[in-house]
Amino acid sequence: MSAAAITPSTATVGLDQLLGHNQEETKRWRAFFAAQPQALGVQWQNDVANVRQMVRQMLRHIFAVELLYAEVVIGRPRAKIVYHDFLFATLDELFATGEKARELFRTVLRQAGYKQDWAHDFIFTEVME
Repeated sequence: MSAAAITPSTATVGLDQLLGHNQEETKRWRAFFAAQPQALGVQWQNDVANVRQMVRQMLRHIFAVELLYAEVVIGRPRAKIVYHDFLFATLDELFATGEKARELFRTVLRQAGYKQDWAHDFIFTEVME
């Protein structure tokens, strides 16, 4: 039996696999920041927004976007998106936002599985303040 060649157009990863990978990588990063908390305070230049930010703020942005996307997918988009709603003062607060997002995605997979209509655009009508 010969294996078919896998190309970018035929390669697939299940949503459950992607979510599991995301979870494992997030655990590794959390352990790193728990052991090296000073790394959260490292400054970097965000050339897109033309501001200097801490790594902590970049992680808040990543987790906030994950959560906002999950809320739209599950059918509960926010009426107003306020950046300060995403807490990040402690490691627990910071990573809790990402965990909420992954839980919502797990809920979608449990409820709708692959029957979810993924073949359309998910629209964000609000800009984060």
